[in-house]
Amino acid sequence: MQVLLLLWAGYNVLRDDEVFRSTPVVLAVACVARAVLQLSGIATVHTAEWGGGERVSALGQNANHSAVIMTAGLIALIGLGYGGSTRWRRGRA
Repeated sequence: MQVLLLLWAGYNVLRDDEVFRSTPVVLAVACVARAVLQLSGIATVHTAEWGGGERVSALGQNANHSAVIMTAGLIALIGLGYGGSTRWRRGRA
């Protein structure tokens, strides 16, 4: 029931054309900012693994969950570069 209410709210919000067009841009910018945090070493957490080695994540977040969010941002960037929007065609590189 909670997922249905969440999807219903998302559907109603995304019906606005301006919000619908800016959502991938905001997701991509947020994921790039998150990646910069992790690469620069700000707020990173090093977690030792059982088999040896370590995993690095920003803000103490689970590394697997972080990877899922970053993948969604990458897909949003690819969609912005190769989508039908003429505004983003110059920024494909």
